[in-house]
Amino acid sequence: MFQIKHLMNTQVVSISPTAPVDEAMRRMVQYHLDAIPVVDEHGDPIGLVSSSALLDFVFLLLAGAASA
Repeated sequence: MFQIKHLMNTQVVSISPTAPVDEAMRRMVQYHLDAIPVVDEHGDPIGLVSSSALLDFVFLLLAGAASA
């Protein structure tokens, strides 16, 4: 029987919580990711940024710029 270990990618692309938003976008585009794990200084996961969260962020930025 196949298990998750047969499907998972062991070369995980992650990002620091202090990284700029555009760096998360760049890595997600570069590695074709739908989400990127956020890790602390020890490499432990502390969160996840999804492509939909980034799209919402960009939309709010553009909406704010359009109304200014």
